[in-house]
Order: sequence, then structure tokens, then C-alpha cells
Amino acid sequence: MHQLMDALRHGSGRSAPSWQEQAMDIFFRDFSTEDKDLQLKIAEKALTDENKAMVFVKMPETLRKHWVKRLREVHNRIT
Repeated sequence: MHQLMDALRHGSGRSAPSWQEQAMDIFFRDFSTEDKDLQLKIAEKALTDENKAMVFVKMPETLRKHWVKRLREVHNRIT
């Protein structure tokens, strides 16, 4: 029990952020100027999926921009 309390106090027991958490951090940092409805749609529908989030985190920045651009175009056609 004492070791567990020490681990919690010192943060040594903390695991790395999940793919989804990393993807959300990157997305909201890099695409904060996008339409708010589009941001919510991408965050809720795409980046909550572990596999899609992993791909988003691993892809180069230029590909991320292209991916968001494609989703923006679809979003704008629907709304």
C-alpha cells in the first residue's frame, strides 16, 4: 500500500496519454481556427476511435491538414 501511495504522489505510476487524448491535444492546438461545429464533429466522431486517433497522431502535419480539409469540404456540403 505504501508503494502505491508513493507512486501516486510522485507520478511514476502514470501511463502515457491514450491515442485519443494525444489526437485531441494535437487537433485542438493545430486546428483551433476551424469552424466550431466542424471541430466538435471531428472530435466526437473521428478522434474518439482509437485506430483513427492513432493514425492522426502518427501522420505528418501536411497530411493532417489535408485530412481536415477533406472533412471541412464534406461538412460544408452538408450544412
